Order: sequence, then C-alpha cells, then structure tokens
Amino acid sequence: MADGGLLVVAGALQLVLLGASLGHGLLVRARSRLQAFDTLLPLVSVVAFMGLIVFVASAAALTYSDVAPSQINAFIAGAGFGLLGVAAQIWHLVKRIKPTLWRTSTGVLLMFAAVTSLNWVVMG
Repeated sequence: MADGGLLVVAGALQLVLLGASLGHGLLVRARSRLQAFDTLLPLVSVVAFMGLIVFVASAAALTYSDVAPSQINAFIAGAGFGLLGVAAQIWHLVKRIKPTLWRTSTGVLLMFAAVTSLNWVVMG
C-alpha cells in the first residue's frame, strides 16, 4: 500500500504539471485573449514541478535504503529537464513579451522528459 500511495501522489503531481504545461501551450496555439492564464498556468507548472522534485527526492530517500546510481542519474536528468522546461515556460514572464508556440511546445516536451525520468526514480 505504501508504494501504491507514493505512485498516486507522484501521478497527481505529474498530472497537474503536464496538464498546466499542455494547457498553456494550447492557449498560446489558439491565440486566446485570456492573459490571466498566460501567467497562471506557467506558475502552476513551476509549483507542481517543485512539489514533484521534493516528493520524489523524499520518497526515494525514505523508500530505498541504498539508492542505485542509475536512480541518482535519473533524478539529476529529471531535475535538469524540468528546470529547462520551467525556463521555457516562464521566459515570456521574465522578459515581459508575448508567449510563442515554439517556446511553450519546447517547455511541454522538456517537462514530459523530466516526468519520464523522474518516474524511473519513483518506480525503482
């Protein structure tokens, strides 16, 4: 049950992370005039990514007595991909420019790569 609970929490965080990232990309693609979501959805992605990183690190530390080097590499890769994805998602907020489709699409793909890599850590 403990492993199942970990998977449920990790899955929920991943769902929020990828959903907010993809939703933002689709709103940019549709050229929506909902400027509040151009700020809100990337920030939800950032918060979900931070929660996912903290959760995966603490779950790996509490679950496994000795962590394999492949899990450490997967965690570092997932964190790196996620940070690049976050940067791509919020770049328009930092520079105060209009979001572009290629940048948000890159962010979604990098977030997907991060989630895939972090799944390797959670699944063991």
